[in-house]
Amino acid sequence: MCMKWYRIVFLEGKTHFVPDVLKEGIVKNMESRGSPVNYDFPLGGGIKKIEEAGLSRGGSCHVDDSDMIFDLPGVSVRVETRDVGYFLSDIREEKERLETGIPYFKIHGRFHCLCLLPEHREILIAQMEKRLSEALAIAKVERERLEKGMADIGNKVGNDG
Repeated sequence: MCMKWYRIVFLEGKTHFVPDVLKEGIVKNMESRGSPVNYDFPLGGGIKKIEEAGLSRGGSCHVDDSDMIFDLPGVSVRVETRDVGYFLSDIREEKERLETGIPYFKIHGRFHCLCLLPEHREILIAQMEKRLSEALAIAKVERERLEKGMADIGNKVGNDG
């Protein structure tokens, strides 16, 4: 049987991507801390079954940057290429949590988090390690493109003055 994953939007849009075995425990834990499920969130609230989740640190000047996809049982996790090393480090350092009664790891992005069972964590670490060199090379090219674009804008603005 394939594992199901859910996107749960809590108060103020705090979004969690969770496997089905953690869903009830995460909801209870968040509610106990004053953050109930928000079914009225403007961009689509509540609890929805998903097949893809994402991790991002945000940043509007990176909207055209590439992503890498990592496959876990039941869900694909999309990570901005420039953030693969950052999240790999975060995942390695994250301490196991037990608030739900089931051990898990919680990885925080900008406005969301990904909750991983220990076996998911190991799969994600292995996949990210395997692709880290590729991610760093792509991120370098994208950063250079961004810096050139910013310099071009600065030169144009400077010459218009």
